[in-house]
Amino acid sequence: MRKLCAVRQIIEREQLDVFEAGLLKYLGNIGGIGLHDNVFVPTLLNMTTREQFSEWVPRALSYEWIGCYAQTEIEHGSNVRGLQTTCTFDADADEFVVHTPTVGATKWWPGALGYLCTHAVVYARLILNGKDYGVHNFLVQVRDTETHMPLRGIELGDIGAKWGTNTTDNGFVRFTDVRIPRTNMFMKFASVDSSGKYTKSGPDKGSYGTMTQVRAGIVAMSFNTLATAVTIAVRYGAVRRQEPGAEEERPVLDYISMQHRLLPLLAASYALRFTGEHMMNDYLALGKEKKAKGGAVSGPMVHALSCSLKSLCSTLTLDGIEECRRSCGGHGFLLSSGLPQLYTSYMPMFTAEGDNYLLTQQSARFLLKCLKGEAHAGPLLDFLTKPRQLRAVLSTRSSADQLLDSPAIVGAFKQRLASLVVALGDEVDLYLDSHGKQSLADALNSTLVTQYRVSRALGYLYIVVSFADAVQAAEQREGSKDIAAVLGSLFTLFALSAIEKDLAEFMSCGYIDVKQSAQIRAALLRQLAEVRKHAIPLTDAFGKSDFELNSVLGRYDGQYAQALYESGVRDVANRAQMSEGGAAIPGYEEYLKPFMRGEEARARL
Repeated sequence: MRKLCAVRQIIEREQLDVFEAGLLKYLGNIGGIGLHDNVFVPTLLNMTTREQFSEWVPRALSYEWIGCYAQTEIEHGSNVRGLQTTCTFDADADEFVVHTPTVGATKWWPGALGYLCTHAVVYARLILNGKDYGVHNFLVQVRDTETHMPLRGIELGDIGAKWGTNTTDNGFVRFTDVRIPRTNMFMKFASVDSSGKYTKSGPDKGSYGTMTQVRAGIVAMSFNTLATAVTIAVRYGAVRRQEPGAEEERPVLDYISMQHRLLPLLAASYALRFTGEHMMNDYLALGKEKKAKGGAVSGPMVHALSCSLKSLCSTLTLDGIEECRRSCGGHGFLLSSGLPQLYTSYMPMFTAEGDNYLLTQQSARFLLKCLKGEAHAGPLLDFLTKPRQLRAVLSTRSSADQLLDSPAIVGAFKQRLASLVVALGDEVDLYLDSHGKQSLADALNSTLVTQYRVSRALGYLYIVVSFADAVQAAEQREGSKDIAAVLGSLFTLFALSAIEKDLAEFMSCGYIDVKQSAQIRAALLRQLAEVRKHAIPLTDAFGKSDFELNSVLGRYDGQYAQALYESGVRDVANRAQMSEGGAAIPGYEEYLKPFMRGEEARARL
C-alpha cells in the first residue's frame, strides 16, 4: 500500500500520460489496483446508464472507490451461467438482497478483493417474484469508505499464498442477505423498475463488452511479456560461449539448434506486437459501430476473435517464456535471471478471464454459425459463409515457387481453418444423425478436441494476416525498405515455424504435400540464418532497459558473468560469512558443528 501511494505521487508529480502511468504500475508490481483500472473501471464505462455513469465513474477514476470484479466462485468460473450467488428483488423496500446460498457459491479469486477494494461488480442470479432471470451484474459496496472494514452481512478476506503474483490480493467474499438499492443493478442492457418489471434494453451479450476488452488487452500485453523473455535469452545466447576443444568458443546463439529454439520466439514477439494492435483496433471499431448503429453486428465476431486470441497468445507467451528459461541452461533457473518471476507472474493469464481450453469452444461455435450462414463473419472470415468461395479455398494448392510468398502463406492458414471448420461441422452432423437432433450438447461435447484445433487455426490466421499487413505497410512507407525486408524475414520465419509445428494439419487439408514439407523445413533453416544477423538489434528495438528486464543475464552491456558474481555476493544468505571480519553462518554452532563431529545429541533441537 505504501508503494501504491508512492506510484500515484509520481504519476501526479511527473504528469504521466495513461501509457506511462500504466507502465509504471506494471514495473512497480503494485498488485490488485490493476484490476481496478483494467476491469472494474471499464465495466462502469461500458455497462452503466447515464445516471449511473455520472454518479459512479468519477469516484472510481479518482480512487475514492476502489473496485474489483467478483465473478468467479469456488465451484464455477468459466461457466458463468452456473453461478449460484443470488440477487432477489424486494419490491416493498425497492432493494435487492444479495446472498451466497452455499459454500461453493463463495466468490473466490477476484483481484483487489483481499485488501484494497471498497466496491465490487458482483455477478449474481437475478430473482424476480420467484423467477430466475439468469446472471446479471450489480454494484455492491463491501467495505466502509472511512474505516475500510467489511460491511454488515459481508465476510471477506485474502485467499492465501499462490504460486506467483502474491502482490495481488486475490480475495473471497460471502454475502448474507446484503441489501443494496435497486439502482445498483447495471441497467444499460437490462433493467428492473420499482414494481419489479424486467426490461431488456440491449443485446443478450451486451455485458460481454468488458470481458472482450480485457481479453483484447491480454492479447496486446502478451507481446511485452514475451519480448522481455526473448530479450534476456537472445542477449545471453549472443555472449555465452561454448565449444569443447575449440581455441575460441562460439556464442551459443550461433548453433542452429539454439536458433531454432529462440529465433521463432523473436519473430513471435513481433507477430504478437502487430496482432495486439490489430485486435485493439477491432475492439475500438466495435465501440464506434455501436454508437453509430445503436448496436454492433460485429460484436459476436470480435468476441470470438478475442476468445481465440486470448487463448492462443497467452499460451504462446507462457510456453515461450519457459523455452527462453531452458535455453539459458542452469543460470536460467536463478531468480536473478528474471525469467522465473516472469513465468510465475504471467502464468495466471492462462486461466484468467476464461480458461484457455474452454474459451476455444466459443470461437469454434461461432465459426460453425458462420459456416451455416447464421453469423456475420466480417472480411477475414467471409469465405466461410459463401459456399463458392469456401470450395475455392478448400481446393487451392500451393506450388513450390510460390510457397514462401506472403499471399501463399496466408492462403495456407486460411485453408487450414476452412478444412477444420468443415470437418467440425461434419463431426457434429454425423453425431446428430446417429443420436438424434436432440443431442446437440452431447455432439458438441464429443467434438471438443476438434473445437480446440479450430480455435487455434482461427487465432493463427488472424496473427498471420495482422503480421502480413504490417509488413505491407512498411513496404509502402517511404524510406523503410530495409526495415520492411527484416520484418518480411521475421514474418516468414514465424509462419514457417507455425506450419512446421502443425504440419500434419496443413498436409491433411491438401495445401502442402510431402515434397513441399521438406522444402518448408529447408526454408525455415535459411530464415534462421537471415534473422540471426539482426537478432540483437531486433531485441534492442523492444526498448527494454536493464531496470525493466531485472536480469543478470539480459544486460545491455553483455557482462553477465560479473553481474552473476555480484548478485551472489549481495545475496542475504551470504551476509554473515562475507561481512568484514567474517562470521560463521547462522546455525553453525547450534546444529552443523555438532552434526559434523558426531555429537548430534548435544545439538539444540
